[in-house]
Amino acid sequence: MFGNNSKNFSYQSENHPLSGSDKGGKLKEIELRSLQDFATLNLACLAKGVQIPSGTLIRLNPTPREKQDNNLKARYLNPQQSAGFQQKLAAMLKDENIEIQGASLTDLQRINQDLRGRDLAVLL
Repeated sequence: MFGNNSKNFSYQSENHPLSGSDKGGKLKEIELRSLQDFATLNLACLAKGVQIPSGTLIRLNPTPREKQDNNLKARYLNPQQSAGFQQKLAAMLKDENIEIQGASLTDLQRINQDLRGRDLAVLL
């Protein structure tokens, strides 16, 4: 039995773009834990041929433990930083002759692991 605090949500029954449709559904914000997570998201988008809509707010929000141990705070990427990161990541993969589209899951995981081990701040 559901409690009195349950909420009703409405979902569109058909696929719609992340940038929204006539019925709504625009993606406005994405919260991630780190630049490594942002790189993984961008890698997946490149592999699937999907673009994060321009103007989508990217929030990098470390875990509470990371905030406490390293005195970190949430930070936001402005649209220019986000777009620049995406373009530099794609250029870096191209320069290294890394083909993402059509890659196997095993290859994508290997590429992602290598990517997450790099200093990604240089892509901002």
